[in-house]
Amino acid sequence: MTMRKGGEGKEGQNSGKGNKTGNGNGKGNDHCNGQQGNKKKKPALVTLNPLKAAVIVGLLSDALIVDSLLVDRSQQVQIVLTGSLRRKTPLDKMLDEIGDQSFDDVLQALLRRA
Repeated sequence: MTMRKGGEGKEGQNSGKGNKTGNGNGKGNDHCNGQQGNKKKKPALVTLNPLKAAVIVGLLSDALIVDSLLVDRSQQVQIVLTGSLRRKTPLDKMLDEIGDQSFDDVLQALLRRA
């Protein structure tokens, strides 16, 4: 066999860079560049059940907050979420605002209003 410029074989033979299995750029079994014909991988679809959807909505709407993240020795992960399903009333919002004040200051402010 005579070698030609660029390592190409005789005319009429596979002159590309591929091999007979089609794992290269040359002519083969119509599987150029390592592709496997019609056997394309389908992207994995995420299955979303009602429980997962509720957790996602709870996190996005700030109804649930991450309380802790636990990882044990076998690398199992536990995420503890806390929250409430009821909406905050105006009184709840007001108590959140004055939560940093001392009880004495709050009581005196209430007595001044009465």
